[in-house]
Amino acid sequence: MLYSEEQEQALSYFDELDSILNQDLLQSNIVSALEAYFDIVEQNFESIVRAEALATICCALVESALFERNQHDAVEYIIDETLKSSRNPNMLNSVLYFAGESYPFSLDVMLERGMISELVQDLLNKDNEDGHLFSTMLLLCELCQSNLLASADLKLLREPLINKLLDIVEETQCGDETLNYMGIQLILAINAQFTGERQGVENMVIKVLGDRSETSKSFGENLLFMMNRGAKPAIQLLILKFLYALFTNDVTYDYFYTNDLRVLVDVIIRELYDLPDEEAELRRAYLEVLPPLVCNTQYPDILHKAQDIVCLLEELTTEQAHKSTTTEVQLIVEKVRLECSPVLISNFKQGDL
Repeated sequence: MLYSEEQEQALSYFDELDSILNQDLLQSNIVSALEAYFDIVEQNFESIVRAEALATICCALVESALFERNQHDAVEYIIDETLKSSRNPNMLNSVLYFAGESYPFSLDVMLERGMISELVQDLLNKDNEDGHLFSTMLLLCELCQSNLLASADLKLLREPLINKLLDIVEETQCGDETLNYMGIQLILAINAQFTGERQGVENMVIKVLGDRSETSKSFGENLLFMMNRGAKPAIQLLILKFLYALFTNDVTYDYFYTNDLRVLVDVIIRELYDLPDEEAELRRAYLEVLPPLVCNTQYPDILHKAQDIVCLLEELTTEQAHKSTTTEVQLIVEKVRLECSPVLISNFKQGDL
């Protein structure tokens, strides 16, 4: 078979990379091996990116026996290289992302070594069209979802970063779908850091959205699109945490237009009917969003499918009573029903439902 010159070059550097990964484990030096591997990748970086092979190459390194045998030293070395900014950040961020996926301890090491600060500064200093943005955002998102961040790291997730990410989402609305989705997921991961166990800490995502709600509508529209097409459960949970924060803060009660609220109500009703029993956490999250949505937003002005919500909650109450579910689940359904009922039944007699 005849290959073009570019194909022959690609085969050549893939062979070189394989030879590094397959060297004798007992005689190998992990630092020398990584240096050689990274040198080849950087020398052929443009060809690798054109061939969309960077993820494959970085994943192959992390999954190799060489990396596994020297995983702690390998992770420390790659973090050192990242902090020194001595090599291509797209390559290093990608390897660290896959390392976090395969070796969870590496995420803790990254946090201990100050990678949140490094990645935030990297994002703030990059142009929105920089080719390295995606890998930086991907790794930062992974770190934000891995642990409850220390207070020092949380303080880095401030207005400049949130504004930067919202700008990226707006600018890529009709362009780079992958970058757009990554920007949304990172914003959701940052929002989750300000919810739950945090007490007395202002939610920076909600604060920024309150300040620029009219210039960040694409973010909300895309969230609804993701929910409507059935995002992964983990992403749905992040979205629902965000919606709960949005609807319980008076500066963002009216973030969504009324038509968007209609779509959201439709999605919530559908999901609460369709979710299987094993998705108890997700069902609870959907239920907990209902009271602030119904009571705090413009919903009382439109009462979209109010009777459907009443029927849903009554069915859930009956369903829970006939199942061997925990008292907690039963209490949540009853609490939601009681909180929503005054609004939902307020206009029954007027025929608005």
